[in-house]
Amino acid sequence: MTAKPSMPAMRWMNAKPSISAAMRWMNAKPSISAAMRWIVAKQAATSPARVFFKKDNMKQRLLSRCFPAAIWAAATITCSSALPASGGAEAAAAQREQVPQLRGVEVSGRFVRVELPGDNRYLSLAEVEVLAGGKNLALKAKASQSSQWGGGAAGLAVDGNRNPVYTEGSVTHTELNSAPWWEVDLGRVQKIDSIKIWNRASMRERLDGCRVSILDDKRCQLAHASAAKAGATLEFVVAEMSPGSGKVIAAIPAPPPPPPMKGETIKTADLPQGLQPEAAAKLLEAGVEEILFVKRFTLNANHVYTEYVNSRWLPGGNLCALNLRTGAVRELIPEFNACVFNRFDLSFDAKKVIFDCKRTQNEGYRIFEVNVDGTGLRQLTFPVTNEKELQAKHGKPGYHYGTDDLHPCYLPDGGVMFSSTRCQYGTLCDSPSIFTTKVIHRMDGDGGNILQLSNNSVSEASPAMMSDGRVMYHRWEYVDKAAGNLKCIWAMRSDGTGSVEIYGNSISHPETLIYPRAIPGSDDKIVMLGATHWGPNNAMGTVIVVDMRKHIRSYDAMRFVTSDINAFGHDGFYFKNAEGKWYRDSTGIDGRLFKDPYPLSEHLFIAAHKPKGLKWDNAIGYDLTVIDGEGNGQVLYRDHAISCWHPYPLLARTKPPVLLSAIDEELANQREALCIVQDVHYGMEGVEPGTVKFIRVMEQVSRPWSVINDWCGSDRDGMAYTALGNNLLGLKVQYGLVPVNADGSACFKVPANKNIYFQALDKNYMAVHTERTFVNYMPGEVRGCVGCHELPNDVPTTRRTTNMALGGTGPAALQAQPGEASVGKLFDYPRQIQPILDKQCIECHAGDKPKADLALTGEAQGIYSRSYNNLIARSRKVANLLGNRALLNENAGSACIEYMPPYTIGSTTSLLLAMHAEGRFEPRDKTTAAMAKLKAKAHVSVKLSDAEFYALANWIDANCQFHPSYWGRKHEKFAGHENFRPQVKFDEAVGTEPPAWNR
Repeated sequence: MTAKPSMPAMRWMNAKPSISAAMRWMNAKPSISAAMRWIVAKQAATSPARVFFKKDNMKQRLLSRCFPAAIWAAATITCSSALPASGGAEAAAAQREQVPQLRGVEVSGRFVRVELPGDNRYLSLAEVEVLAGGKNLALKAKASQSSQWGGGAAGLAVDGNRNPVYTEGSVTHTELNSAPWWEVDLGRVQKIDSIKIWNRASMRERLDGCRVSILDDKRCQLAHASAAKAGATLEFVVAEMSPGSGKVIAAIPAPPPPPPMKGETIKTADLPQGLQPEAAAKLLEAGVEEILFVKRFTLNANHVYTEYVNSRWLPGGNLCALNLRTGAVRELIPEFNACVFNRFDLSFDAKKVIFDCKRTQNEGYRIFEVNVDGTGLRQLTFPVTNEKELQAKHGKPGYHYGTDDLHPCYLPDGGVMFSSTRCQYGTLCDSPSIFTTKVIHRMDGDGGNILQLSNNSVSEASPAMMSDGRVMYHRWEYVDKAAGNLKCIWAMRSDGTGSVEIYGNSISHPETLIYPRAIPGSDDKIVMLGATHWGPNNAMGTVIVVDMRKHIRSYDAMRFVTSDINAFGHDGFYFKNAEGKWYRDSTGIDGRLFKDPYPLSEHLFIAAHKPKGLKWDNAIGYDLTVIDGEGNGQVLYRDHAISCWHPYPLLARTKPPVLLSAIDEELANQREALCIVQDVHYGMEGVEPGTVKFIRVMEQVSRPWSVINDWCGSDRDGMAYTALGNNLLGLKVQYGLVPVNADGSACFKVPANKNIYFQALDKNYMAVHTERTFVNYMPGEVRGCVGCHELPNDVPTTRRTTNMALGGTGPAALQAQPGEASVGKLFDYPRQIQPILDKQCIECHAGDKPKADLALTGEAQGIYSRSYNNLIARSRKVANLLGNRALLNENAGSACIEYMPPYTIGSTTSLLLAMHAEGRFEPRDKTTAAMAKLKAKAHVSVKLSDAEFYALANWIDANCQFHPSYWGRKHEKFAGHENFRPQVKFDEAVGTEPPAWNR
């Protein structure tokens, strides 16, 4: 029986004071809880209790104090925006405004909503069931979501298909949003018993922190619950959910709200036509009489790097010259006006133009050259000899899948640098394997002697000369980083040697830094374009000046010329509104956009431009605009029939010097390069001299087209076309270890034309620090570095007066890690890690009821194995079990670009290793160290040999890779096939042609 409240409480209830007095009384008199419970219990049998509040926050405070979960079963609480007068029409109206709240074991609602709080998050669901009396109320009901990526429509979560594999077509997927949501409308208010959610199979952690709410038909929140960690399924029993706040939740919440999709607000016909004299006068004053530019309909690829892959085919336009005095425009190649021109460069003497052009829909871009007067047209690049075979073998709808040659740039030695797909690699984060990789090549001026200069696993573009003789270019990369937002500016010599970061290797946003050009009269300032990665964005964005005298991995070096545009996210466009707040717009309508800015000085630029009011992909929406140093734009030229692009002054330039490289012919013949490190400890804060004993030489191997097969659908995991391991996109291999001298120096050889990166190892062969980028060394190249975290302009340290690396003993030979048979190591979990588990673990961790519910047996399970899947799953629940891998998810679109100090990731942070370390090391994280000591007491019988310990550490430092190569069949359903999980040789793993057994 519920106790009767005290007399003071009864007097308070009869007096009906103001709500503010009531709240003061409630705070002073905790017995109000007993009073309210007594009222609820007394009235529950006859009518619902009705409590009215002026403000939501007061209502929440009163409900939270007065109504514990058990009471909700007894009454309905009515939420109203005002106190009603006693009796009469107002009371009747208030009665009609009743909003039922959570009632313990019984809740009736209309909408069920799944949300992910926070910024930059994807929401994916395999299936959502809303159950009442064993019936699924959500089946085939109307569903909606905040956005849609690819084919991941909202209705896939209520189609009755629980298949959790996204690539098999029954999983929802939003774009990268702030607080993405999914919702099902049950059609009417219905009783709900429980809610069950099936997560997608890969990247389950994306659902961590999800919030589930039940709303009534007025969208008032009745109940809610959250899940900190998401597994394969999540179940929310309504009786255990928390009472809702009663607030109304809009169908599309903000923070900040994206602008609604709408039609264009201006017409191109109303915009200026032809040459605009006022803008032309600014260029004439700067000494420019003519400009070259391209006319073409707007390319509308969905990514910054796929203009040659999936832009619509709209032929037309030309390479043109505009006279700034008369406004006359002449086409340089009238016979090519049914082609698509992309990008071009002007020779140093301003007599020739080199350009890329696509002549038909089903062929690739090729490079041509023509005199500025239109004479002397010649083709410089041609399809590779097996072009038709490539198209027939790998052809996909929408892309010819042959080779493309793009973005040519004249070199001072008479050659030409360009970007090309001749490397025949696929973009690692493209599961359908349609997006190809283009990397930097060079050729002679006549098109001969084409040479690949880089070996990137993802794309490079837009080479442009610097005044010092180097060529800077846009480079996208990811080594133990997220797949989307490391697209920065690098430079190399004309022969490919000396490749080095120019700006932005740890800059998260803008995600894409592209189209760099040197500012005349300055050796240390460039202009570039900042853009998002995709969804949509065909490299349109904001104009930025970079001062390389400042820290080249800081935002301080950037000055946004067009400061009303930015690229804070992974997709779309970001504009500043009248109140100065940023928001995302997927249409491009709400702001202006720019492409390929060209600097005449630090305060005067020309660029392609789309005005506010037009969609980003309007086929005729772009003009040529003059921009001053404050970002003010003035239209220079517009053609109402077609867009205009890539303005370039028709002026002679000073030819930069030809930089000569010191090539060691003997090394070149061996396809090797020489590396000299002065002090590996330099720049590694918190690492005492002498700590680093070895340098581990690693490679992220690019994925060749020849990997493409007809069984790949079974071997995909997340964005990986052929799965190598959980959250891994690029294959890692290990060439060997190099001893570090007592003074921190090292001298050793590395393979050329590979994506080489280093790890600094301690005495236990654990990675103190990992170089999360790579360098391509050309054959015969000799180069040195100061240390591990230097900047390109750092000078050698004076801390040591001698350097043992240069003592005349010659380069140290690569050596195998203890316990390994030879150098040249692949990471093969079934053959390297599972035997350790079999020996040390499965006595306890096997069978149907393994200890700690952790089975570590090695039978194939899906694409991986039972032990691997269980270890990865457990690592999401137990912090640092396999080392800090939370930020090493390459499937993430936008994360983990910032510099990470030593001892932040990898084996030195691993709980699994620490609990079996036996004094070898102790994690610096105190929580991990304390847990390791507790776990060690329960594993006293487990004694890892040095070789076993080193092997586990090595595997964790390779980000827990499972399969040793791109080749072979991986899914368990192929067990028994001749190439199921084969033992791969090192040369086969790093090769570009499939092994003979790969059928």
